[in-house]
Amino acid sequence: MSRKKNPPIDTSGAGFGGSLGDLLKARGLAPTEPAPAPPAAAPPAAAGATLASCGRLHLSASRRGRGGKTVTLVDGLAPLGEGLDALAQQLRRALGVGGAVEGEQVVLQGDCRDRAAAWLRAQGARDVRVAP
Repeated sequence: MSRKKNPPIDTSGAGFGGSLGDLLKARGLAPTEPAPAPPAAAPPAAAGATLASCGRLHLSASRRGRGGKTVTLVDGLAPLGEGLDALAQQLRRALGVGGAVEGEQVVLQGDCRDRAAAWLRAQGARDVRVAP
C-alpha cells in the first residue's frame, strides 16, 4: 500500500508568513476555533503552614514485607488529612524518589531519611526525629 502524499506548498508567495500556524492553515490542519482553556486546577495545599501543626514527625527505614527492599517511612502526618497526598507528591519530587501514601504514612523508596528530614524542616516542620 502506498502512502498518501501531501500536496506541495508554495512558500515563496506573499501569503506565507513563515509561521507554523500559517503552514497548518495552508494544509487545512489548523483548528477553526481556538481550543478552550483548561479548567484552573486547585493549588496544592501549602505544606509550610500545615507541617508546623503536625507536631512530631518520625522517619524510619524498614524492609519488612517489601521483598527485601528498603523504604523510608514518614509517620506523624495524620493532621494533614486531605493535604497528605499533595505533600507526598512534593516530597517525592523534591527527593527524586518514588513512593506512595499508605494510610496515614508516606512511604518513600530507598533509604532517604536524612534528605527527607532536611526537606521537611525546610518546609516548616518543627520536630523531626530520624530513627537510626
